[in-house]
Amino acid sequence: MPPKKKKNIPARLVSSIESRGLGGLPTELFDEICGYIKPVDVLNVGCANKRLAFLTIPGSRIWTIHYQSAALPPIPDTISDIVHTKKVLTLISRVGCFNCPARTKHVDWGALKRICSKCRKLSRLASANMEFMDWVQKMYQYENLTEADRRAQQIAIIEQRREDIINRYAAMNPPIPQDILEYCSGFTKTWDSPVPLTNRIFTNITRALGPDIKRLRIDRISRERYLELHNTAMEGIPLQWSSYMSIYGVTYKMGNSREENEFISKCVSMIADQLNDFKWSDAFPDFDSSPYLDEARKLLRAPYEKCVKAKADLVSRYPHLVPVLESLNDSMCYFFQKPNTEESDLELWVEEMVLKVRLGKIFPRLSLTEHTSPVRIYAFGGTEWYNQNKDAFDYKQDNWNYEEMTDSWAEYRKTLNERVASMYRHIIGMCSPEIFEACIYYDDLEGLIQDVEESSEWPLLNDLDPVYVVLMRRYLSDISRHSYYVDDYDFHGMGKSTKLAQSLLTVPSSEFDEPKFWTLCEQHFNQTCLTEHSKCGTIEQTYYTYRGMDFRTGFTLDEAGKEDLENWMDVIIERLDDLADELEETRVDYLHDCFKQQLLREVQGVRGTQKTFATARALLEEVLPTKLEFDPAECLEKYADYLNEMADEVERDPYDSEEDFYRGESESGSESDRPDCVLM
Repeated sequence: MPPKKKKNIPARLVSSIESRGLGGLPTELFDEICGYIKPVDVLNVGCANKRLAFLTIPGSRIWTIHYQSAALPPIPDTISDIVHTKKVLTLISRVGCFNCPARTKHVDWGALKRICSKCRKLSRLASANMEFMDWVQKMYQYENLTEADRRAQQIAIIEQRREDIINRYAAMNPPIPQDILEYCSGFTKTWDSPVPLTNRIFTNITRALGPDIKRLRIDRISRERYLELHNTAMEGIPLQWSSYMSIYGVTYKMGNSREENEFISKCVSMIADQLNDFKWSDAFPDFDSSPYLDEARKLLRAPYEKCVKAKADLVSRYPHLVPVLESLNDSMCYFFQKPNTEESDLELWVEEMVLKVRLGKIFPRLSLTEHTSPVRIYAFGGTEWYNQNKDAFDYKQDNWNYEEMTDSWAEYRKTLNERVASMYRHIIGMCSPEIFEACIYYDDLEGLIQDVEESSEWPLLNDLDPVYVVLMRRYLSDISRHSYYVDDYDFHGMGKSTKLAQSLLTVPSSEFDEPKFWTLCEQHFNQTCLTEHSKCGTIEQTYYTYRGMDFRTGFTLDEAGKEDLENWMDVIIERLDDLADELEETRVDYLHDCFKQQLLREVQGVRGTQKTFATARALLEEVLPTKLEFDPAECLEKYADYLNEMADEVERDPYDSEEDFYRGESESGSESDRPDCVLM
């Protein structure tokens, strides 16, 4: 018998049949039930039929309950005809724009409409009284607070979810530590969602992180098992010989020998292969290291055995080194753990360490000492003193005496100070008074005087005017301390004379030649005075030398002398111009004016290199007025290579100038008239 057909119920009766039970409830009970559901659901229920629409009218108690439970700003009585609780809750609950189908969260409380960004042209305000505007402002503040609370709640859920995931993994057997989880590539995605953790979600997480956890666990366990093998192989060896190996050393294999790195890779790979068949959550079995223990001992103990052998050999030859080697024990293990270290290298290393320790006691500022071959000590005279007492620092000799060496260095420094002070006193006694007038132009003269009075030479010179000593230290400082002359700019050979004076100053007392040292210092001091008092450079200096003027006589010229100096310089420049004109006749491409400027600079010592300075000085001697006859052609033939090379350089890098650089600056008065002004 076929089934009976269902009768179609008229559409007008459907809503009444489905809602008969809810609509038939007493109003108080219906209001109580609606107070437990969301406002948007109440709005939807009110659309079902006329009875439910009547129960959810704006004046219903349902909206008052929801309005108060949401802690919304109270509605003033003066705007109750415009705004009511149902309208506010409708604006908050619905998401559709009033003007188009777009979904939006923005509510214009002034217009009492939900408006999308495209329809934000506001209609006229429903009211303009002040209480209404205050209420609108409170509604905007409520929205902001609600959004901030929502975000804070989401952050709290995310943090709690992350903590729950970590705790669940930690409670497993075996436990999965947090650092392994953090190294998993997808761990961040597992908790970066504001949804509380459930069993189902956690099951999905374990499925996603399983491969990464297994890989990381195997990697960590294999390294830990190798460390156990390493410690077992090094059992009985002093701890410092095995403390270099760590998880970091196994991972990055830095500082180990090639053989040890190969052994590490082999063991780690072998352990990892044994664990690949296990699941990520399984407890991994212990590792049997006995088959590899002999190989590990042979390889890992080799540095220690080499050290013991080399140490015994060294002590047999030099028994006095026993306490030294004991003090270097901790450093020796790191020395022998370097790749390719041989037993024979120990003696060279001990020699360097002994020298470093002994020099460090004499010169505490080790950064100023180079333990190279040859040894360089930056304290003035230190290298020379070391060379004179080298036997005392020899590790092969059992004659090291710290107090004796300290006293020796102090005595040597005292001797140097006495020699320098004697030289200062000697030159001060010979100087013209006008030489010291330059000191009045020094910046911070009081500070310079204070430095002099705190110097090691001052107790030997305190009967002199400190200003005199200031000038000596300024002009002769390179002799009594390390100098840094650059050869490419040392036209007068001051660097060479400085080194020679230093070599005379630092010799032992039995070899010290005081007259020779004084003579060399006088020459150095005189050249410095010439440079300081010559506004026009080397050409002017040749005039003072011709007149026999030096630091003993001073460099002051009368009117006739100044005129004679001008004539002297005119003759030199004229002869250099004639030489440039003569060269012009032998060259096709020739920058005449630029070449003259370059030639003048080279004979002044401003341009050029150390290789050409000697030729430039010789050429300057050729054009001095002391030679009554000057033949440009003959001079060009003598210096043809030098001049042609200079002309080629000018063509490559011309210097454009229409007036004589040195004469122009001097005559223009642009330079100071101070006697210590130098035009370079």
